[in-house]
Amino acid sequence: MVTKKNPPQLVYGLISDDVRNEVDRKTSLIGISTGDIVVPIIPHVFGKICFHLVFKGVKGGDAIKVQLKGPSENSVASPVFDRIEIPKAVPEVVQEGTCVLQLIMGLLGIKEEGVYHLLFFLNDEEKVFGNFDFRVKAQRTE
Repeated sequence: MVTKKNPPQLVYGLISDDVRNEVDRKTSLIGISTGDIVVPIIPHVFGKICFHLVFKGVKGGDAIKVQLKGPSENSVASPVFDRIEIPKAVPEVVQEGTCVLQLIMGLLGIKEEGVYHLLFFLNDEEKVFGNFDFRVKAQRTE
């Protein structure tokens, strides 16, 4: 169980076009976004978008719920990962006090420019324990 003394936290997150888990236990991130995510037009549908997230204080046996919120209430058809169970004994997922979570979303529809928020909840709690923000904007043509 998580204590107030040692709450879980997001250490870092990356967005990419694809995530591949190689045979030699390496993870390959293809097409890493290094700033704003620029799309040709808004509204836009991502065929696939991947999030590589590293948490501290999340342990094997915990469960994470993920919600996506947009700049306004109607900006995204919010995909929710209701309950992602963290395996108790998978060293590639949980090691040295960190937990690696890879979320792959397909056909994610974005309705407006702005900052989007992935919100994380732990073990059916109502309180958000962390978030990962990213900005989506339309390509400007001059």
